[in-house]
Amino acid sequence: QADFTCNTLQPGCKNVCYDHFFPVSHIRLWALQLIFVSTPALLVAMHVAYHRHEKKRKFIKGEIKNEFKDIEEIKSQKVRIEGSLWWTYTSSIFFRIIFEAAFMYVF
Repeated sequence: QADFTCNTLQPGCKNVCYDHFFPVSHIRLWALQLIFVSTPALLVAMHVAYHRHEKKRKFIKGEIKNEFKDIEEIKSQKVRIEGSLWWTYTSSIFFRIIFEAAFMYVF
């Protein structure tokens, strides 16, 4: 904190001022990291939820009645990672690695 220069006259300014090399608050940067790293996982979860919703919609319309007994069976079914979900999952892992590496470089 000895290298920090205060630009306000508020008490305790040296605890919240930052030097020119790193002008961003660490707390805000950690929050940004949390958002960036968790976004790909949320996209995969939304993709799975979308596919389950589509199966429910098709079941209710009667397009896939032979595959499932009721809607509860659709909810409890495990989702296989194939097709577009595989690409979504793979790209989410790739972007999480890129984001983590970028934030490790910043820190």
